[in-house]
Amino acid sequence: MKKFLFIVLGLIASFTLLACTDNKVEVTFNPMNGSEPTVLSVESGSEIAAPETNPTKDGYVFLHWALEGETQKIDFPLVVEVDQTFVAIYEEEDTSLQDAHTALVVGFASGDSATSVTQDVTLATASGDVTISWASNNASVISNSGVVVRPSHEDDDATVVLTATLSYDGETLTKEFTLVVLANEVPPAPVAEGILWHWMPAALNANVTADVDVFGADDDSFVLSYVDHEFQRYIDFDYEDGVLTIYGSTLEDVCGVTLGEYVFYIETEFGATTFTVIVVDDPTNTSIPTTTIQGIDMRGVEQATIAEKITGAPDILITGVIGDSTNGQYDYVEVFNNTASDYNLKNHRIVLSGVNYVTQGSLFLESGLMNNAIGQTFHYIYDDFQ
Repeated sequence: MKKFLFIVLGLIASFTLLACTDNKVEVTFNPMNGSEPTVLSVESGSEIAAPETNPTKDGYVFLHWALEGETQKIDFPLVVEVDQTFVAIYEEEDTSLQDAHTALVVGFASGDSATSVTQDVTLATASGDVTISWASNNASVISNSGVVVRPSHEDDDATVVLTATLSYDGETLTKEFTLVVLANEVPPAPVAEGILWHWMPAALNANVTADVDVFGADDDSFVLSYVDHEFQRYIDFDYEDGVLTIYGSTLEDVCGVTLGEYVFYIETEFGATTFTVIVVDDPTNTSIPTTTIQGIDMRGVEQATIAEKITGAPDILITGVIGDSTNGQYDYVEVFNNTASDYNLKNHRIVLSGVNYVTQGSLFLESGLMNNAIGQTFHYIYDDFQ
């Protein structure tokens, strides 16, 4: 009897053990990234949670867990009664923001670099769908748009940090660039290029001129001198809009009637240069503008014979002038020699002036030598070039 009881109890224990063993189920989480799956053994009917740490996969973003063979998201916690395998579901990572961040650079002008900036820099404001904004820690040297203002030649080079903020799909990244903006070099001395640099003796109304680049020098620092004499602006010369004008009266004082070269000195806060004026007695092949006036053929005009000198009148008399109304010049000018010998007209000029401003002007009118048909003005010959 006892033996039978032991057999029954043994069978019951075996069934109980088998029953307990059959209540266990396996739960597998496969990260789908090449790593080993995680296998859990839990009681059937137990509630399980997803792993605390989501799996990762290069180039992809983890979305959720799904049953093996499916893609639909499984919500945890979850009651399991049979063996289950869950797989990680991913989507390809959108690297637009990171790619833009990696590729972003500052654009430099030819010859410039991050350690040697002398010109404006190019700052991109977008890269595909990524927007980019910039902030400078010294906008007076490099603005937020990349405009560069170099420090004065009296100051040191400037170090500027530009911070780019890249934005995409609600996310942002920043990237910093450190640039060195070089101070301006000491500007060069002025450079003068003659426009009209020849001058004829005693031509008081004729000035000489030159283009002068002062490279941004202070206007008040402009000085013109000759040897040890410094000239006065607006009285002896002028400098306006990059053009130097030395008045004829100044040249008369300096050069007189002596032919040759005269070296003037131009000085600014950045240095000095020279400008040479050449005094000549013939404007041919010089910078002095000349005009050839062509009139009618005078070879057929009968020459007048003066029997005696007209007392009180100049040596040369203009007895007829016909103007050309189309161009303001002359068709011809008739001249009488009021001397008993040949007269050389070289270096003489024809002047149109008022009667009251000419010596012996009244003599011309009273004696009938001048037909004053042009109001109160008339022509005369002036030998100021002799």
